[in-house]
Amino acid sequence: MRPTATACLLLLCLLAFAGVTHAQASGRVGIRLSCDGPETALVSMIAYERDRGTPKAEMLARAERLPENDGSRMVAVSRVEDVYLDPALQAQTLSAYRSKKCQLGLLLRNLAPYADLTRERLLQCQAIGTGGRGFRNCIHALIGELEARLAKADAG
Repeated sequence: MRPTATACLLLLCLLAFAGVTHAQASGRVGIRLSCDGPETALVSMIAYERDRGTPKAEMLARAERLPENDGSRMVAVSRVEDVYLDPALQAQTLSAYRSKKCQLGLLLRNLAPYADLTRERLLQCQAIGTGGRGFRNCIHALIGELEARLAKADAG
């Protein structure tokens, strides 16, 4: 069964809101749970659309229809940008990356200037295999480098 454009937009709206509200969860476990489920579901849906040939512009147009007052639009746009970094990136790799960004509160940060680095490093992480400690460490190292670059850009 293929999701309709309306169903996809509704799912984007609902789950984007859930991803933004992660800060309201109490404790580390609460934050992880509020990030893992929504990011996995949304990234998987967008990767499915990407893999069946839906153009990036169409997915971005859907994301642009979301309200901006709570950050939902920016989060949805960055999610689409991440999924469309490279067609070889699997949903599981992208979900792990997005979930960790969510847990660290980076979903509202503009990481677009680092897209080439992100794509290259995510492909390296994926090559390690998505099930083990090496994969998790690779994702953490990538995000650490992105945070360092963001801090440097903010200071400069």
